[in-house]
Amino acid sequence: MSYGKLISQLRYDKNLSIKDLCANQLSRSAYFRFTKGETQTSVETFFSMIKTLHISPAEFDYIYNGYAPPLYEKLHTCIMQCYKSKDITGINLIIGKCDCLSQQANDCYHHAGLLARFFLSKLNNMPVDINISKELQSYLTHVNTWHLYELQLFNYTIPLYSYDFIKSSLSRVIKNSKKYDSFPQTRRISFLILTNIFKLHLEHFDLKQASLVIDSQAGLPRQEHDLFEQLHIKLNHGLLLLAKKKVSEANSLIIQVLSVSRLLNQSSLLELAINGYRDICRLYDIEPQISLQQLIKSSMRFDNHV
Repeated sequence: MSYGKLISQLRYDKNLSIKDLCANQLSRSAYFRFTKGETQTSVETFFSMIKTLHISPAEFDYIYNGYAPPLYEKLHTCIMQCYKSKDITGINLIIGKCDCLSQQANDCYHHAGLLARFFLSKLNNMPVDINISKELQSYLTHVNTWHLYELQLFNYTIPLYSYDFIKSSLSRVIKNSKKYDSFPQTRRISFLILTNIFKLHLEHFDLKQASLVIDSQAGLPRQEHDLFEQLHIKLNHGLLLLAKKKVSEANSLIIQVLSVSRLLNQSSLLELAINGYRDICRLYDIEPQISLQQLIKSSMRFDNHV
């Protein structure tokens, strides 16, 4: 379906006349040529029409793609599903599809193909081709301001890059974040990237930088009722305190996160908290005051008092 044909369908759905839709920007004959795919219209006229139709660009794109996300987003989702289910055949099929669809070095299908090859290497326990990280890092460095696409691409591929490059990318992640206060998807991916960078700082024993990341997370625009982000910040505070060997304070915060996560059935956050606690104790040679099993039991007792 062409853009023009979809505009025609939406006009019919909204019961709008051609005159009301086009106003003085497009003649009746030019409108029919556009809807038949014989000509294109200007960007200004196109946006004026979808505004009149009360359709956002994002919704228009969603409808245009058959009430589905763009193909590259579906490819990203399929790659992650195949990786989590250890479906090597599926990832190879995605690589073949991306190679067929890609038309130039930096298009979204080429990037998806690189992403698939990265996860294929992880599944096969093989070293990642250095050209994959070089190409993706080159693209990310070339872009002046990261938007949703770049943020998602970076978040998927953080393990590919050097610690120095990741540290230097922090400003790109939080740049313009306040402008996305009403765009939850971009805000959320920025938050998740900061969580991943926080964990890397802890792995590199850089507690000062880890603390600054928590401050950056707290400074990101978010809804006050967003428990997902509040719990992540509390968990990161707990892990930072644990790394500083303030074990009692750390246990108190982590127990709260475990408890609320269980109440909300947040299995991914439960797993993150348990693994994070275990990893920090191992990395920083900490003998916890209570065992991991006791920590989990304590959070269950905490549940009964909530």
